[in-house]
Amino acid sequence: MITRDFILREIQQLAAVLARVFMLRGTGQREEVLEEIRIGLSNTHLESALHDSITREDVIGLCTTESGFSFEKAMALGDLLRERGYAQKELEKEGWGYSLLHALWLYEHINMLPNSTQPLDMHDRILSLRSELAESSEVN
Repeated sequence: MITRDFILREIQQLAAVLARVFMLRGTGQREEVLEEIRIGLSNTHLESALHDSITREDVIGLCTTESGFSFEKAMALGDLLRERGYAQKELEKEGWGYSLLHALWLYEHINMLPNSTQPLDMHDRILSLRSELAESSEVN
């Protein structure tokens, strides 16, 4: 059984990775952003989120335990995947569309949850990702 402490530790680790990613992004270090995300997701055993072939159910499952769906973990993972997709796109690397799609799936799932406290810009995030994905030829 996964304990609440374990989930909180994962969320703290993801938040720390996200903070480093924002710092690196701010200095234009796109390759380092990708490496930081890869290492961070590997350290939290979430590296399967980086695979292009992962399904919507599997992405959502990464944030689900016996206790239910973790909104906080899903937000952090979604934000990391979104940052990964934007960095990949700027570096013209393949797979950016899938990173954005996986982030979109998490944001849409969070958006459907009743009584969840969401960021004020959640709808903007979803619309922005949908717009970006509309121009991607790698995601159908």
